[in-house]
Amino acid sequence: GTLDVNYSIVEKGSSQIELQGGYGGGGFIGTLGLSFNNFASKDLFKKDAYKPFPMGDGQSLALRLQASRFFQTSSFSFTEPWLGGEKPVQFSTSISQTKQFLYNPLTRNADKNRSFNITGVTFGVAKKLSVPDDYFVLSQAISFQYYDLNDYNTGLFTFGNGNSNNLAYTVGLSRNNTFNDPIYPIGGSSFSLSA
Repeated sequence: GTLDVNYSIVEKGSSQIELQGGYGGGGFIGTLGLSFNNFASKDLFKKDAYKPFPMGDGQSLALRLQASRFFQTSSFSFTEPWLGGEKPVQFSTSISQTKQFLYNPLTRNADKNRSFNITGVTFGVAKKLSVPDDYFVLSQAISFQYYDLNDYNTGLFTFGNGNSNNLAYTVGLSRNNTFNDPIYPIGGSSFSLSA
C-alpha cells in the first residue's frame, strides 16, 4: 500500500548584480553590488559546483562598493540561516569600511589629506522561539566601530584628530505572523522591540 515518489529538482538562482552611476553633489557616484541569495559555502572548493557559483544552502552573501570624489564605502555581509543544522538559528556577520574626504569650498574639490574613516564589524544570532508561540524570534548582535579622524574639524565630531571606539550590544524580540504577501499582507501582525 505504499508508493515511492521521486522528485527531480533543479536549484534556481535568485542573485542580483547592481551596477549604477549618477551625478550629484558636484561629482560622479558609482556603485557596484553583488548579492548571492542561495549560496553554499561548503562547496567553495568544488569546481563542478560553480554554475555560476555554489548554491543550494540558502545562505546570503553580499558585497557592495560605492565611490565618488568625496567618499568611498565598501561592505561585505554573510548570513547562515541554519547554524548547526538542527534548529533554526541564524548567524550573520558584516564588515564595512567608509572613508569621507573633507570638501574644500575654495577649490570645490575633495581634500584627500583631511578625512575620517569608519571601520565596522558586526556579529549576530537570531533564534526562533516556541514559547509563547512559534512566531517569536529572539535576536542578539554585538558590533564594533573604529573611528579615525585626520584633521577633520567640521563640528560633526567632538574632536578633529585622533580615533575613537564604539562597542554595542543589541538584543531584540520580534513576532511576525503576517501571511499571503510580505509587502501588503492581508492578515496577521508584526511587531519588534529592541534595546
